[in-house]
Amino acid sequence: MFDFCTKELGYSEGAAHRRISCMHLIVQLPEIEEKIKENKVNLSTLSQLSSHIRREEKFNNTKFPKEDKLRLLAQIENKSQEQCQRELLKHASQGIMTLDRQRPISEDLTEIKFAATRELMNKLNQLKALLAHKNPNPQCGEFLEILADIGLKKLDPRQRESSQSKEVSVAEKAKITKPANVAKAAENQPMPDSTAAAAKRRVNPNSRYISQEVKKYVWNRDQGRYQFVDSETKKKCESQFALQIDHVHPYSLGGPTTVENLRLLCRAHNGFLAEEAFG
Repeated sequence: MFDFCTKELGYSEGAAHRRISCMHLIVQLPEIEEKIKENKVNLSTLSQLSSHIRREEKFNNTKFPKEDKLRLLAQIENKSQEQCQRELLKHASQGIMTLDRQRPISEDLTEIKFAATRELMNKLNQLKALLAHKNPNPQCGEFLEILADIGLKKLDPRQRESSQSKEVSVAEKAKITKPANVAKAAENQPMPDSTAAAAKRRVNPNSRYISQEVKKYVWNRDQGRYQFVDSETKKKCESQFALQIDHVHPYSLGGPTTVENLRLLCRAHNGFLAEEAFG
């Protein structure tokens, strides 16, 4: 069967294994066929279920009861691959190894393996979203190097001193190049805050420019997430990836720059809504 799938049908080895394991599972649970037609499960999640059942049978040296298979099948319906994997791990008999591991794989490269908590993954995903404008999809090693650079600039006294010296130098140059009255006016500007009153004070409805106070207010108001709700599915997007501040009613079509007409927008929906508005 494997040779037929790879040589005759042209599937990759992974795709062939997934299809064969799913076929074996359908023989045991004919109910799966209807769930595939209804798009409640797919080959990837079924393959995970099949592997889980095999591991459990091997570990416990006993057949997995059909009622338990059906119960797990119901619990992985409409779930992503990651959600399915987490659901099946709840029912795994075998313990999970969480030992950290480092091993050199070349003169310059080291492979690092460790288990991350859900809280850590949430924090890393938030950081990825915040850095997405500069690097939308970094590799793990590249992402960790970016975070290491940020941490060293903040914590390493030598780098911090160098950074502060550069900031002072830039500030001194600004004082020299700016007229005295402009520099004094800048010093008297109030510190930014995130209140609605402060945000509205810093709005010019006829200008495209959005002040830092307004950006901070909109970000806090929308809780750092895109608030778009799909008209058909009624699901909220809540993406944190590469967020941008956008005019609800486009500025080029007469929309004012007010806090009421501003929103956080993820990159994907920004392109989609722009295409809807301008074609």
